[in-house]
Amino acid sequence: MRDVALMVATALILWGAAGVACRLRLGRRIDTLLATATLATLQVVASVLIAGLVVRRLTPAVLFAMTIVVSGSIVWLTRDEMIPARLVRVARRLRVRSLWTTARTYPWAAVLALAAALEFAWRTVVSYAVLPYGWDALAYHLPTAATWVRAERIVFVPYDIFSNVYPANGEVVTAW
Repeated sequence: MRDVALMVATALILWGAAGVACRLRLGRRIDTLLATATLATLQVVASVLIAGLVVRRLTPAVLFAMTIVVSGSIVWLTRDEMIPARLVRVARRLRVRSLWTTARTYPWAAVLALAAALEFAWRTVVSYAVLPYGWDALAYHLPTAATWVRAERIVFVPYDIFSNVYPANGEVVTAW
């Protein structure tokens, strides 16, 4: 049930972020995509911080409720942007060239895009297959997020001084 709630919450966050990004009318698709990713991360941070600091309960049920409050209101406010008929109309106007034609027209950009995709795939495999082994991950990042999840709220981390003096912005997303 927790996995289903996480998927629903993540879909709601992405839907709200896409609605705001479309409403910004940034022009280029890459700008809209980057705005969507940034806004989705912002919604995750807002939900976790409200649940962990204001409500003081960092449980899946409270996180889901905070996501409904934060992202649900954003989805409601941007509901006109995400109407399926409107999205289809926007997609038809884009006139996307084929991937092969674009790669032949811009060969260096294609090489860089391929290298970035391979690097992303490799990092995904490494993050799944290799345990954290660096001092920074073992002494600061993982203990902070793990302490919060075990305590079910954002609390002081007793293991290492660095867990409490550096900003924990990445740890907030990790706790999600």
